[in-house]
Amino acid sequence: MQQGMEHISVLKTQKLRPTLGRHCQAGDWVTAHYKTFNGQEEKLEDTEAHQLGLPVSFLIGYYQVPKCWEIALVSLRAGEKIKMRCPPHYAYGGSEKYGHFGHAKIPAWSELIFELSVLECEETPEALEDRKSTRLNSSHSQDL
Repeated sequence: MQQGMEHISVLKTQKLRPTLGRHCQAGDWVTAHYKTFNGQEEKLEDTEAHQLGLPVSFLIGYYQVPKCWEIALVSLRAGEKIKMRCPPHYAYGGSEKYGHFGHAKIPAWSELIFELSVLECEETPEALEDRKSTRLNSSHSQDL
């Protein structure tokens, strides 16, 4: 078990596609969609519902995302989705914040539920961009 996972309740995992990609590791660049819910399962954030529905990209291990994401990501592969309940000190801690995509206020010391869909996981930003371009091109060709 990944260190720290004992504090995170994994509620559900699933495959987003039949063939999974690269196993995520510390230092990797990740592209993902996410949703944030409070303890009553009210949605506070959702990348897919915001403006153009674009995913976010970040580095694993550089404290750009909540700690529970960092811990869970290294047990996932590109193409997997996880829903997890995170204690406050592994979510946003003692900082009150507003959701990135709206006006929802997230109180300090909130236990949160995150739904994280890992689209890509690559060693370099260039590889991540190449992978994104390939994914976008294949989805456009399927639409034709």
